[in-house]
Amino acid sequence: MVAAVTGAPGAGKTMLLEREAEAFGVPVRGPGADFEAVIGDGAVVLDDVQELSPLDLFALIEAAAGRRVPLLIAGRGRLTSWAGQGEDRLPDLENRLKSIAHAELGIPDEAMLAQALGADLASRGLKMPFGTVVEAASSLRREFAAVAGFAALVERVAARGYRRPGPLLRDALAEADGFTL
Repeated sequence: MVAAVTGAPGAGKTMLLEREAEAFGVPVRGPGADFEAVIGDGAVVLDDVQELSPLDLFALIEAAAGRRVPLLIAGRGRLTSWAGQGEDRLPDLENRLKSIAHAELGIPDEAMLAQALGADLASRGLKMPFGTVVEAASSLRREFAAVAGFAALVERVAARGYRRPGPLLRDALAEADGFTL
């Protein structure tokens, strides 16, 4: 089985891959991994496949299919763009990519960001009223990476001794230049 996830930066591809890799009990690998060495270890979960040459990607897909190893790949751009452009285009890879299971992740909306922020804060032991979380999430960039970075910032700011969530999140937002709209 081969499946692919595509989407813009920040859409949640890596987060999804990390969850699936954990379920398979394997690491998320990058385009520099030695696939011949890891493909016999069970499932392969690969991020940033747009960085692979079309020939390397085709070889990986063929090896996984031949050995019946689950392969989950993710990257930016259109799925078929991974088959290359112009003279470097591999029609066989393009056809293979068209035939695999594929999900395209859109940019997360405000409600999804609020859910993710609430869950991330709770995992850090920072329980917040959902209305306060929604208010903070409305100021964040529409990326899961912004949510994770902001939650880590809130945790650092909370260490200063805040007792109420409203002032804590307001002060964290004041310091969150890299995560806000």
